[in-house]
Amino acid sequence: DRCMFIHRLCRTISRQGHRLELRNLPKRDYYGNQPQQGSLSYTRSSKTGTYPRKKELEASGMERRNKNDFGDNRGNRGGGYNNARGKGYNSSSHSSGAPESVCSKFNCQSKNVSHFSDQDPFNPNNTLEGWICKADGPFFGSLYIHKLNGDILDEPQIIYGVPKINNIPSGGEQDARGKSNPMTQLPACGGFFLANKWNGFSVTAYKYSDNRGIEYVSVKPRGHAFVKNLSASMATLDLVRKALKMSSSAKSLMPENVPSQLSLLAEKNFQSVTFEICGSEEPQLVVYDFPLEAKPLFVGKKDGAIVPYVFAKPPFKKALTGAALQHTWTAQNIQEDFGPAAFDANLLKGVCGQFRYVAHQLNEEYRAKKGRPVGLYFNNFVVEGKILYLLDSKGACISRDAGLYKVKPKDIAASHWPIFDSYLQARALEALEKIYSSPDGTVTPKSLQKEMDLSDKEWEKFSENILSFVEAYPDPRKADPAGLLKMVIMVGLPGSGKSTVSTRLAAAGWCRVNQDEMGTRQVCEDVAARALKSGQNVVVDRCNFDFAQRAHFIKMAVKFGVSDLRCVFLDVPADVCKARVSVRADHPTIPMGDSGVAIIDNFGSMMVPPRRGEGFNEIFIAHNEEESNAVADKLLNLVQ
Repeated sequence: DRCMFIHRLCRTISRQGHRLELRNLPKRDYYGNQPQQGSLSYTRSSKTGTYPRKKELEASGMERRNKNDFGDNRGNRGGGYNNARGKGYNSSSHSSGAPESVCSKFNCQSKNVSHFSDQDPFNPNNTLEGWICKADGPFFGSLYIHKLNGDILDEPQIIYGVPKINNIPSGGEQDARGKSNPMTQLPACGGFFLANKWNGFSVTAYKYSDNRGIEYVSVKPRGHAFVKNLSASMATLDLVRKALKMSSSAKSLMPENVPSQLSLLAEKNFQSVTFEICGSEEPQLVVYDFPLEAKPLFVGKKDGAIVPYVFAKPPFKKALTGAALQHTWTAQNIQEDFGPAAFDANLLKGVCGQFRYVAHQLNEEYRAKKGRPVGLYFNNFVVEGKILYLLDSKGACISRDAGLYKVKPKDIAASHWPIFDSYLQARALEALEKIYSSPDGTVTPKSLQKEMDLSDKEWEKFSENILSFVEAYPDPRKADPAGLLKMVIMVGLPGSGKSTVSTRLAAAGWCRVNQDEMGTRQVCEDVAARALKSGQNVVVDRCNFDFAQRAHFIKMAVKFGVSDLRCVFLDVPADVCKARVSVRADHPTIPMGDSGVAIIDNFGSMMVPPRRGEGFNEIFIAHNEEESNAVADKLLNLVQ
């Protein structure tokens, strides 16, 4: 308690132009441990006098600015540093200017480090400042935090990012039959572990502390300091809170009040926990039967070491031996983990080879059952793959850059896209979200290629398609919150009930455009444009089965200043739609009987679920008539 009091006293007096020095006092006493004998002295100095950590700052090429020159250094209104060349550095700037110590820590050049200064959305009273590594490699996305609420931290804090997962190298030693074993190309290790690879987007929950030792918890995506709600249509923060079962009303997030999935952050040596956010509400390649969950991947230690989540949380897994190593993958256990086991290249080749074969068979059976084509489309797989951890004797990865590998079946491990399909379009939308949420936020060919992680060859092939595709999607930062116009875009198979919902909106004064009745999409667009121009809300009653189909009307909504753009996705089972169509005699374009059923199968194979990143403020999902009526009620209440 005395040490904490002295620390606060030092800070208070130094802000008044004085200095309070602790001499001969061991560092562990300063943080509140067993005090030892030392001396305390108080001296008056000018406001331009020596500041704490001056030698450390000078050693890294930086010196403290006079706070009178740039405002109160406790806020973010200009307090900062001068570099050795005398050039000013603005804390709101996002150029690098990183000190040598940061570049050395992340083993990269200054141009690959970006400055950040941002408010923690989980602890709104905290503003963190520091640098983030943008260099590809084991430290991409790692944070170097050196200021909290304008105060220089006594020790900079490193938050390690998620390293890139490697491909298993090709080649390797040959066996007696002349077949190579690529597992012999892997680095030396003590053991291995195979964990299920979930298909979603990864986030890392991490803890940091102030100079008093008080710890806080926040969440970051791979390339930024915090997850955020960029707009209503890009509400990543809300998705993370929902997946982790966090309360949005909590005023702060600390190790003692985190959700159960983050309880490991209370452990002293654990710095972070990384999750994959996935589920049917955020459609990806793999179809899931749960709405939204945070699947734990691994735990990060303060020294940067990576430990598989199941090893960090008791009861600890024991190494497999004997009969347990004779593993057979089936549909029932395909998403289960395997290991840990002592490293054996032949064993690992057999386990991974059989997994790839069975996973591929399951994916093919699913597509055949659903009548879906082969390709990288949404909800087109039931298994994505495994993550292979190479372990040391303590159960941690052998390194950050060569300790994780991906094992995927051949149908999902494609290294290129033969056409500009829905999967590549989704990658473009995700890239837009990342760019819009970045400090610079400028969409350029270079930034798109980087965020989509495309090789030069892939970019050369698809750049024209990508640039044309992203033109249709609005910058959410430019939306007019004062606008009153609304648009609802229906999405669903024929017979799913789209017209039932849209007709109710039309009865309330909305302009309903229906291609079956109007003949062509162009006529629908002309009618919708006239309605928006006159100030009338619009509901688009079409199948709108993929990004390109919806983009026509999204672009129109932006043009006419629609501030409330929503989507209704009627995810009704195909069998139900077929039963309705088979007895429907009055539809203008879809006939009764087998012909109508075949049309539904065709639309089902092309259906791409809507994403909020397309520009929607909200997406309503209904699976039956009761839920569809409830959605219509909500939309009508919004107008009232």
